[in-house]
Amino acid sequence: MNPSHRLPKFIWGEAITSDASSDFEDCEYLTHTCFPRFVCRIVPFEKFRGDYDNDGSIHVWREGPEGNPVWKTNFGFLAKDFLWINWPDKDEVIAEVFREICVDRRLREDLYETLE
Repeated sequence: MNPSHRLPKFIWGEAITSDASSDFEDCEYLTHTCFPRFVCRIVPFEKFRGDYDNDGSIHVWREGPEGNPVWKTNFGFLAKDFLWINWPDKDEVIAEVFREICVDRRLREDLYETLE
């Protein structure tokens, strides 16, 4: 955690969004509070959950156009619709953050399972 503030590194949350021309949409969002800071929408990506590689390693890869990336993971989610506060110089910086996000999400899911 950055000692300059007391926010957690990852803030997971849901939002209900709507515009005048559509129905309500329930979305999950992630805020990353350290460099590179961003907010993105988290979308289920079941096709690759656990099927990508059985060695237990975390895989993340980038798709999409230069200005509007989509980051996919083998942890069953993808991240898109980014609002960038700090843009990093290299994609590898973002890939490393997403590896940390995958670990954080797994810990979160394990915690919720024990609470149920």
